[in-house]
Amino acid sequence: MARLPGEGLRARDAADVERLVDRALSTGEIARAVRADRTGELGRRLRTGALAEAALLAEAAAPEYRTYLALREHAVGGTGGTGDNGAVGDTDGDAGRGRWRGLLPLLGVLVPSLAAVASVVFFLLGYLLRPAASQRALADALITAGQVSVVLTAASLACGVAGLLGTAARHRASGADTPGERLRRAREAWQLALLERGIVPHLERQLNSGPPTAPARDAGRRTRPGYSSPDFAAPDYTSGRYASGDYAGGDYASPDYAGPDFSGPDSGPRH
Repeated sequence: MARLPGEGLRARDAADVERLVDRALSTGEIARAVRADRTGELGRRLRTGALAEAALLAEAAAPEYRTYLALREHAVGGTGGTGDNGAVGDTDGDAGRGRWRGLLPLLGVLVPSLAAVASVVFFLLGYLLRPAASQRALADALITAGQVSVVLTAASLACGVAGLLGTAARHRASGADTPGERLRRAREAWQLALLERGIVPHLERQLNSGPPTAPARDAGRRTRPGYSSPDFAAPDYTSGRYASGDYAGGDYASPDYAGPDFSGPDSGPRH
């Protein structure tokens, strides 16, 4: 992973910036332009340029980044041991109340269970001892204790359910305002601001000002040599401007061959 320079950008946030650059290169018009370049040179050039200018790009989201850093340092450092005595006392009080709130759900589960078991034991012993005349008073007392245990079981069960519902409601209400949740929202706000106001505009400027890339269908086409064809002009065959060449036939006379001078079979040669 490349180390991103810059005074304002912390080194531990370099991975976030790098992921945002990759995200910007894979969405929208930028992604289509990168995919159109079969060589991959455009994507490498845009990514390298964005990472090199990370310090300047981070200034576009400086307010969100300061908020995120403040919450992160507050979450890491903590406030329990850094405040005054009153703050420490309040923290201890909150911790004590938190421990009691944690015990209530446990009691809401244990007390109904124990009361139910006790009521079963009381009823069982009471009805077993009731037939004996000498143990009738003890049997009646056990049965009464079993009835009381049933009432306690129902009441503790209702209180336990109410306590669990109240605890769940408090967790839902306070979960959206915990330090961890505030830190998460601040980080998302910084990343969104950096992406929309810093990285994407920078990539679009680099894409518009960079050298044009050849279309995909012309990537393998051979270019023409850097010379032009000879300048040949066709003859002008328009009427009135073209005259046939003055080609006179050669003055050739046919050979003077006279036929044999025979007048007939009886005639001799002419003298």
